[in-house]
Amino acid sequence: MNDLLQRIINLYSHKPKITYQLGADSIEGLTPKLDCSSFVWRVFGERKYDSVKHIWRNTSWIWNDIENEETKFEKVHNLKDVKQGDVIVYGWDKGRAGHIAIINSIDSNNNIKGYDCSSSKNGIEFRNLNFFLKKNYVIGRYK
Repeated sequence: MNDLLQRIINLYSHKPKITYQLGADSIEGLTPKLDCSSFVWRVFGERKYDSVKHIWRNTSWIWNDIENEETKFEKVHNLKDVKQGDVIVYGWDKGRAGHIAIINSIDSNNNIKGYDCSSSKNGIEFRNLNFFLKKNYVIGRYK
């Protein structure tokens, strides 16, 4: 987890500040922008665009990968099994995801704290992620 945490810190403290833009995946230049899934891929040391398979691994792609335990993620079935560095994805219905974040901790009352890149905060933030639990959600562990 130390490498992941260091990548989060690097992105969080990036100058100029990284802001949110749907579909964005660029931390270069004067206006660096990421969306939530680009942020997650950067933390895991990958990019949103898979140049080998020529696909965009967006939030819905991650949701489906977790649900099917296909290539990059295994599903975490219970909140008590969550570890630092797991991802949580919420969706509106099966396979149609809306947002993703990286979990830092869950306390004994199931309060989730973590990191995301969000339009509501206009960038990378550490915050309470309990709003995910009010939606359809899945939790995955990067393999």
